[in-house]
Amino acid sequence: MKFVARVNPRDADIVVLLEGGLEHAAPGALGQLIDVVPAPDDRMVIIDLEGVPRLGALGVATLTTLVGGLQDAGHQVRLRAKNRAHRRVIQAFGRDVPRPELPGPEAHVLIERLGERTIQTHDAVLRFALLAQATLTSAITQPFRIRRRRHDLTQRSIVAMGVGATPLVALIAFLIGFILALQSGDLLKTYGQTLLIADLVGLAVTKEIAPLLTAVLVAGRSGSSLTAEIGTMNVSEEVDALTVMGVDPIDYLVAPRLRALALVLPMLTIVADVVAIAGGVTVGWLVYDLHPGAYIEQTALRVEVGDVLGGLLKALCFSVVIVTVAAYQGFATAGGAAGVGKYTTRSVVQSIIWIIIVDALFTALLTALP
Repeated sequence: MKFVARVNPRDADIVVLLEGGLEHAAPGALGQLIDVVPAPDDRMVIIDLEGVPRLGALGVATLTTLVGGLQDAGHQVRLRAKNRAHRRVIQAFGRDVPRPELPGPEAHVLIERLGERTIQTHDAVLRFALLAQATLTSAITQPFRIRRRRHDLTQRSIVAMGVGATPLVALIAFLIGFILALQSGDLLKTYGQTLLIADLVGLAVTKEIAPLLTAVLVAGRSGSSLTAEIGTMNVSEEVDALTVMGVDPIDYLVAPRLRALALVLPMLTIVADVVAIAGGVTVGWLVYDLHPGAYIEQTALRVEVGDVLGGLLKALCFSVVIVTVAAYQGFATAGGAAGVGKYTTRSVVQSIIWIIIVDALFTALLTALP
């Protein structure tokens, strides 16, 4: 497309409107354009890229030459780019040009911005739903497909996600039970009901704290690892290589992890239940002179099987959330090594947010049931 430049002096600034492909600028055209711009004064020269359909590295080089010539002539220069792709290219290649800014107030129409965000959110939700559906389908049907069972990948994931996380989960759970017993013990001691520490710790841990805490720890440990692995493969085009070889990336990378975590997370939750109650027993015995046998008996009387199963059901749902969010952010990773770190952080944050949302929904549902 032919390159055209128009200079529009205004009261507040001088606008240079560029149209067409910058790489098609004729030799000497930039010098002529600089000569057309009015003499330097207090006004700013704004280079508007609204009429440029595409912008590549060569176009950025041309833009750099134009900006440098204007600055050498004594002008103060700013760039204005409405196109988001233009801004990304300039930020990537334009080391010697000002950071591009958005157009004037006309581009900040609330309805347009709301519509753009709505479309982006709709597309993201749709992609996430499709990934979740494909992951669940593959994880459920994979064991019944002889050639694609991926038992070795599932076993390695069980060891990495389960065995490796057990010491951390046990330590944190013991401390949580210890803290809960200490915090509640002083208040209950005032009313002579120190034995009720067993009720409070047992119910709080089995119904809420153990599954939630374990899921958050696993999201930070195993979810981030999965996102980093898939993200690194994505930026190095290994995911595309798997597709070319006829291997479904979801079937190979995500489904075995989901099956492993669906088995591991409830088991880790049981470990957290037991160890947290042990922390409460320790406080009751050492601080409030409660016999361990009496404490455990009171816990068994108050905590029902339904309370434990409710926590395990939460853990199962959390495993789906963790793997799906981690895989979604991994497949969306772009931008090299910096992008891997960025999307890994985003994966952990979003996983924790969705874990808490799902936990709130489950708690409301289980509370509403008779």
